Formats: sequence, C-alpha cells, structure tokens
Amino acid sequence: MTIVNNESREYVNCNLCGSNDYSILFNKQDDAMVEFNNKWKESHYDIYKDDTTFTTVMCDKCGLVYVNPRLKSEILGYFYEQYLPEEQESNDEMRKFTFAKHIEKIKQYHKTGRLLDIGCANSYFLNMAKTEGYEVEGVEKSQSCCEYAKKTFNVNVFNGDFLSQDFTSKGFDIVCLFHSLEHVEYPFETLQKVYKIMNDQGIIVIDVPNVNRAFNVKITKNLWGASCEGHLYAFSTFTLKSMVAKAGFTVIGVETNRLPYNCWEDGSTVLTFLFARFGFLNYLRTKRPPCSANDQKLKVAEIKKTRSTLKKLYHNLIVSPLIYLEETFYKGVQITLIAQKLNNL
Repeated sequence: MTIVNNESREYVNCNLCGSNDYSILFNKQDDAMVEFNNKWKESHYDIYKDDTTFTTVMCDKCGLVYVNPRLKSEILGYFYEQYLPEEQESNDEMRKFTFAKHIEKIKQYHKTGRLLDIGCANSYFLNMAKTEGYEVEGVEKSQSCCEYAKKTFNVNVFNGDFLSQDFTSKGFDIVCLFHSLEHVEYPFETLQKVYKIMNDQGIIVIDVPNVNRAFNVKITKNLWGASCEGHLYAFSTFTLKSMVAKAGFTVIGVETNRLPYNCWEDGSTVLTFLFARFGFLNYLRTKRPPCSANDQKLKVAEIKKTRSTLKKLYHNLIVSPLIYLEETFYKGVQITLIAQKLNNL
C-alpha cells in the first residue's frame, strides 16, 4: 500500500476497537478537499501530488468505516479555517426545521440547563436554544464562524478543537454534535471527554450521516458519509451506538430519517430521468400546427400542471412508503441518537 505524500497524510487504527485490520471499500475524490488543496499549494505544497483520491476502509473487527490514510491534523485545521458562515445560508430553512425538532426532543429531558454545541458552525442552533431559555456555549474550528456567532447572536463560542478546550470546571446538561462527529479525528476520545464534563442525567444528542442508508453503495456507488467534505468517519447505527456506549453513556433513543430536502430532490431527479428516457415531455408537446402565442402559453401551463401532478403522485405513492421503510429498518439518510449519563465512570 503506497502512502500519498508522507508530509500530508497518516495511517490510523480503528477508533472504535483499536484494530489495524481493515478492508478497502473504494477510492473516491473529494471535490471540496481538492478545491482546498488548490488554495493550500499556493503557499505551502501540493497535498495530493498525482493522486486526488481518499481511501475509505472498513474495520474487519467492528465494522467502523473511516478514511485511511487521512490528512494530518494541521492540514485539516487549515481546511476548517476556510469554512465561512455564509456557506450555510442556502440551507437556512432546512436547518431551522431540523433544529426545531431537536429542541423538542431535548425538552423531553431538560426544559432548561447548560447546553454545549460542538462544531456549532454559524451558531444558528445555539441562538434557537438561547431563545428557548438554555444557557448556551459552543466550540467551532472556524474562526470566522466564531466571530459571526458573537457578532450576530452574542453567544460564547470557543475557537479550536474540542479536545484542546478546558471544560473541566463546567457541568453541562446537554451536549450536541450535529454533523460534526464524523469530522473529528478522535470521535471516541471526544465522547469520553463529553461524558466527563456532563452532569449526571445529562444527555448527548448526535446527528451523523448514515453509512447504511438505502440505495447507498449498490445502486448509486456513492458511500455518502466518508471522504466527502472532510468526513473522516461514516457511522452505522451499530457502530455509533457501540462507540457511545463504550464511552459510558446509556443509549435511550436512535432513529434514522431523511433530511427535509431529500425527498423532493430525489423525486425531481427520478422524474427528470423518466421524462428524458421515455420522451414524456415530447409526448405532451404533440406535433401540432403552428399556434398562437396564447395557445403556446396554455400548452406550457398544461405541461407544468402535469409535472406537478406527477410529482405529487410520485411523493405519495413512492417516496412516502420508501421513507416509512427506511425509518423502520434504520436505512434513512441521517442517524439521530440520544444517550444519557446515568452514573459516573
């Protein structure tokens, strides 16, 4: 096995069980990291040289999926410094919807209390939790996101890696990791530290991409969750529960679900394919003698109405049952896990 550029990458053991035995799943180019490399090599060196792919592996002992070799810590840190709060604005409504659901879940266990968000990005969730009466703090690697949080929401966000922060004198009731655990270099050690700084009966809420999502590898050839946009790990419900339990927590709830935008995104893709494959739009545009501008407008309106009707049928007859089956068999896009600290280690 050849190491790509000794200066930039390192091999690691499985973070769940410590084993060094793994099987290679595939090699995949990470477009976000390639773009970062183009900026980095202007002032440093070419990380990838002749190879712009990452190798995704699965541990032969416990099944954890991770990138190996991966970029070294100092390079990953520079990557996150390029992360800007404006990059999330296009998904504001989706994030608000998701965060509101999380706050509803949290209130079932703690209606008030001290809340820490690890990898809080632009701190939209912290601001929502603050307005609900929680005492909030965050940790974020991007300095620009930290400055944005202070200026926009007046919330306290520590800049840097969570493991390097000193929270020993603080006791939190809620700790959240929303699509951040797959980014950290040492997820198990992160969970161990969360356990130590948490009050008894405190809860941890985690969102991660689901490596076992339906139609993932066999159909799309795309393992969403590893080696994309800086993801170092890809969790299944089994490996996530195992890691959380090993850190000392008691898992009290786990589910998989689709992100709000996935259903229509998938539907539009399928419909576009079907229209192109079977020439359905050409059928709607039946060859007729030249018509007036008003008739053309009516024809376009008819096509749009037909597309809208087909989208609704697609969603009701295909997508909705698919979502039900995905959630029933833990095959949804995203895993949400809630665990509690019931006693001391």
